[in-house]
Amino acid sequence: MPHREYIGSDLITLIEVIRKMQLETGSIYLRFTDLLRYTGWHQQKLTRVLRRGIRLGLVTRHSDGYDLNIPTNMFIYESMGIALTIAGYTDGSLIMEHRVYAKLRNVDLLDVRSLFIRVYGDIFWDKPLKVRYQGVEVVKKLSDETCQNKICNFFIKLNEPIKPMGLIEYEYEFYLYYYPPRDYFSIDLVNSIKRLMVKVPRSYNDGKVMLDLIKVEAPGGLVKVYSDKDYYMVYGIGLLSPGMVTIPLLFKSRNA
Repeated sequence: MPHREYIGSDLITLIEVIRKMQLETGSIYLRFTDLLRYTGWHQQKLTRVLRRGIRLGLVTRHSDGYDLNIPTNMFIYESMGIALTIAGYTDGSLIMEHRVYAKLRNVDLLDVRSLFIRVYGDIFWDKPLKVRYQGVEVVKKLSDETCQNKICNFFIKLNEPIKPMGLIEYEYEFYLYYYPPRDYFSIDLVNSIKRLMVKVPRSYNDGKVMLDLIKVEAPGGLVKVYSDKDYYMVYGIGLLSPGMVTIPLLFKSRNA
């Protein structure tokens, strides 16, 4: 990949726009009109920047639109910890708090100006998403209107950009419903994770929680489970994206 100064600020902006749109829309190829609308540029400027990206081998043009010819994984998680805690009960369901701690490294040649956070599943709408980073806290309301198909995607603007090979530490929390007798918690490997630890409570109110066989859809990844009297600890090492880690949860009454 060419050096960032040689790429130029306009092409850097376009690369960031394409990456963000691909994450938001789930589309691989983006149309010229969509890029025009999102950048706010005149069509002649967009055409010129796209041609430069194609000439440098950073952008490719297909019949369905434009794509990047560079790695889309800008980050590697040096470590990620996720703690599940029983937060409440309803008829037929449990509500769990999910607190995520992450150390994220920018492995791209470009500065990164925002965090991408995805919350999905049976979301408990009464509690917001709270994100803490760089000494500030951001609160985002979750609703079925803003989260299509129970998937919420957020781009959290940073006070200071993450420089190439720079590291940021942040945490966030959200709440999900779980439905006995069997449910699951999954981790979408948008970026690779070097070290993962998921903490799951072993009991609730009048019942107990057990783990079923954990499914790892990640090349080369290794997962092991340990436990003490209160928690299961799921450890993962070398989980490469794209992929998924699925942790099935079995809920049983103490009398069962």
